[in-house]
Amino acid sequence: AMVSRLIRAVPSKTPYKVLEVPENINFVALRACYRRIIHEYKQKQISAEEFRLKVRAYETLSDYDKRKKYDSFKEWISDLPLSQYTIQQLAAEPVLISTLIDRLDHASITEINAQDPITGQTILYVAARAGNVVAVQYLIEQGAQPELSQRTKSTALHVASFYGHADVVRCLLESGVDHRILNIGERTAEAEAANDDVKQTFSELKQTPYVRAAVNDIDWFLNNSLVQHID
Repeated sequence: AMVSRLIRAVPSKTPYKVLEVPENINFVALRACYRRIIHEYKQKQISAEEFRLKVRAYETLSDYDKRKKYDSFKEWISDLPLSQYTIQQLAAEPVLISTLIDRLDHASITEINAQDPITGQTILYVAARAGNVVAVQYLIEQGAQPELSQRTKSTALHVASFYGHADVVRCLLESGVDHRILNIGERTAEAEAANDDVKQTFSELKQTPYVRAAVNDIDWFLNNSLVQHID
């Protein structure tokens, strides 16, 4: 048993091999690779264990300093006990939803909206990126601020759209998030849509009174002679 534990402690694969990417991959291509992996997991093409290893590999290679350290010393954290997970790391794995909720029990609004000290990402942003719709719904119900922008000025809606999660986009729009916010590239979340499902979700929900009200679209209400009232 001791031998097997030692073998597991020393990763047999490099993070590049885990993600099946070349060692000179740039950050844009790496992000596209991670998006594909998330969808493979959502479609049950890879197991929770395989996905977890790929998440660890992506954490290593998507962070400039961690990647530089790996390239220099060939060291990376391929396995992490749950007790050492940050809340953001819990949000990245939908299978850990009960642990996430336990950790957030009695959390303050400040803690719920806190940004990771390394990535600068909020819990909601990470959950939205992972397509973790149950966590997204829970966080919104707990008072998470969906319009907080990250370092790239992207919001949870931007990342849900870019990563192709129509169900998360729907959840965020229905919560009243402002879909007009621009990221660092001067693009709205809708402009970042990864697939037709996401585009269709924007088209459909932007015509609903609740989403219109969220962005104070008075002209639309006047032009549509809306008489219904929304509490």
